[in-house]
Formats: sequence, C-alpha cells, structure tokens
Amino acid sequence: SENDLDEYYTIELATPQNIYDEMELCYPGIAIKGLGYFCIGIDLTGSGDQFFCTSKDGANPPVVQVYHDVSDEGEEIERNGMNQIADSLSDFFSKTRVIKKYS
Repeated sequence: SENDLDEYYTIELATPQNIYDEMELCYPGIAIKGLGYFCIGIDLTGSGDQFFCTSKDGANPPVVQVYHDVSDEGEEIERNGMNQIADSLSDFFSKTRVIKKYS
C-alpha cells in the first residue's frame, strides 16, 4: 500500500538562510553552485547531505541528495557524490508527506 514506505527521507524545505549558508559557506554547495545547483532542502538526520536541484535541467529538474564528504570539486561531486531521489521536482512534491513540526 501507499503507506508502506520502502525508503524515505526526512527533509525540511530550505529557508533563505539555509540556502545562503549551503551555497556560500559550506561544501558541497560552494563546489557545485557553478554547475547550476541550488539547495532546496535540509536533511533532518543531521548527516550534512543536503538536497539540491539544478537549473541546467529545465523547469522541472530532478532532486538529488548530495554527499558532503566526496570532494571539493564540482565535477567529481556530480559524478560520484549524488543520489537522485526524485525524477523531477513535481515528482518530489507529489510523494511528499507533511509532518507538522512543533517548536
């Protein structure tokens, strides 16, 4: 059934501050921003492996989780440091289940 999840991710949509931090202050964001990638989500497990899309794949790009410890070279990260988690941004949102966060 739809409730039987084989694989799931705990993601918080990136705030403007998260996006700035990931793209300007942290790797891999610094290394891949020149390749058109931008941060869209934060991994709530604390792994540091955040979620990105890329502007070079059109208006509905795939969503990837980018591993933070692969390289500081964008091309190497793109080859060996990403796991595609959704075929497109619309696919990503269609599979999303919202869990209310309490402060």
